[in-house]
Amino acid sequence: MTATERRAQIINVSRKLFSKKGFNGTTTKEIAQASGISEAMIFCHFASKEDLYTAIIDQRIQEVGDALSDEALQAHDDERVFGELARFILDKTSENPTMLRLLYFSALEGHELSDIFYSNHEIKKVMKLVDYIRLRISEGDFCDLDPILVARAFTGMLYTYVTAQHLFDAGRYYPKASHEEVVQNFLSIFLNGIRKQR
Repeated sequence: MTATERRAQIINVSRKLFSKKGFNGTTTKEIAQASGISEAMIFCHFASKEDLYTAIIDQRIQEVGDALSDEALQAHDDERVFGELARFILDKTSENPTMLRLLYFSALEGHELSDIFYSNHEIKKVMKLVDYIRLRISEGDFCDLDPILVARAFTGMLYTYVTAQHLFDAGRYYPKASHEEVVQNFLSIFLNGIRKQR
């Protein structure tokens, strides 16, 4: 393997192990064994276990891309703006549920990297939605509500749903729904609640 390929392999193996056992519960020896390399090889690519964990978060931020398109925001298309964000959260979590587990482990262990992810990625996504909601309130189309709480309420609906699906296997208890069915139902509930009645 090239150095780049080896680094990517270590990151991918580590992400799976961290998502199962947490940061504190995973050793670099276990990562090395699962990667088929020596423990020393890990430290050729990463200065510490914390450095490796940071690389996992950084890689995920680069992988997921932007949740909201400027085109949808500029068009003032509420269904598209909220729909894009909903599909983004549902699709990205389904593509890589290990990342959700890893972030929950980080938060529960009090590890600073969950905060790094939230402050560098999640909060930016929410604040972009906040700005849009604030604009729509000023235009008289949305009710006069706190835009931060409105944005958090919408993302909260989605994260509660994906957490139940991927951490608690809620699909065993409820009828199966496609992502599009979830999006359309959530949009209807939410937008009917915040739009001014004409």
